[in-house]
Amino acid sequence: MDADTWIPLYAGLLWDFDEDGNLLKETAFDFHGDISQVVKYDYKGHNEVSMRIYGKDGALTYSWETIFNEGKPVNIKRYSSHGDSNDQSIECEFDGLRVKSEKRYKNGELIEIIENEYKNNLLAHSITKDKDGNITYENYSEWTDLGQPLHRHYISNGEDAIVENIGYNEQMLPIQYYRTGKFSGGEVACSFDYTSFDKQGNWLTRVIKVEDTPVCVEERTIEYY
Repeated sequence: MDADTWIPLYAGLLWDFDEDGNLLKETAFDFHGDISQVVKYDYKGHNEVSMRIYGKDGALTYSWETIFNEGKPVNIKRYSSHGDSNDQSIECEFDGLRVKSEKRYKNGELIEIIENEYKNNLLAHSITKDKDGNITYENYSEWTDLGQPLHRHYISNGEDAIVENIGYNEQMLPIQYYRTGKFSGGEVACSFDYTSFDKQGNWLTRVIKVEDTPVCVEERTIEYY
């Protein structure tokens, strides 16, 4: 992909946190400054978290309500505005660092089975099977020691859906990103050049380049409590 066809997903993102550092709301803006998507989070104690996604018209498009037990999700209720995927429930069973989940419709009909394997509490391998046991989706992930993504490989029905690779500098800031695959929207290869930092050492501006050609500048403002 050349620089002329590179378009960022959003022109602006705004995050709101509470005084404990929990993410409360994420607002995405388009290139006209209008709201294109809002994600809201609700924390009901330590055992229940909900996330709701609203479109630019303010209508609810997706929601997830997760119930935890000893820090592990045991039940997830999912809603989608798409009629073929609303009112789903996912039951999770843990066996050490392995998790087996069954996704069902509200009437109890089995949709798919998900088997996850974790390493250092981070997802390392995931397999999704349809109700007949056929593998439909697979994911391999590698992470840095700080829990940052290094490599992710998504396979859909035996084909490379998305392959991502991320490179970091000595400060562990991402400086290179590469993505390819059937669902990647074309080959993406870009780099990040950081140009300013605040007193805490967090970056404030960076230039995104495609084949050494600057295509946009990202700016962010951080308010500390």
